Amino acid sequence: MLKIETYIPKPEILVQNYLIEKLKSGYSGNIYKDYPELCYIPLEDSEKIKELIQNVEIESSYIQTCIVIKNGNDILLGFELNGLNLWDEIIFSLRNLIEEVESERLLGIDPIILKMKINNEQIEWKIYDEEPPYKVYYQSKVNRIEFIEEIMDAGKNYYETMTKYFPKEKSFKEHKKMLSKIGKKLLKLGSK
Repeated sequence: MLKIETYIPKPEILVQNYLIEKLKSGYSGNIYKDYPELCYIPLEDSEKIKELIQNVEIESSYIQTCIVIKNGNDILLGFELNGLNLWDEIIFSLRNLIEEVESERLLGIDPIILKMKINNEQIEWKIYDEEPPYKVYYQSKVNRIEFIEEIMDAGKNYYETMTKYFPKEKSFKEHKKMLSKIGKKLLKLGSK
């Protein structure tokens, strides 16, 4: 069963300062992967998100996200990766699948590739480094219909919630509409 959750990462400087106080030293690992409960705020925690937006003065075009996608015990996307516009990148990758069997796209601002491929009733999902040594972060196969329906619901929730946090920003409403159109087209692909 697919489960998709969106989180907003706290700025690294805030997390580092807290860790220094708590551990009495710096931390050299991947803080966001190793301490997700400390580093991320669930999208639905409106009080903490609003406080973060106000205190750090985050603008809508610079807000980072972390998306956790689980399919049973398989992790398709997790706390190891976060960045700008991850939802947008997933949507554009899905849009590419309407015309092509396979889509490859940068995920966020790091040289990390999101690859999706339609294979009959499944979508093959892979996230890996664009450059050597080509580390694979996540890889799995999911049911195409279930995946598209869940992505549509989770993406819709993300864009609706972001519209509440940034009511003057129009792009969230536009992307929500685009996601709905893309999802409907992808769901029809298998029925032809």
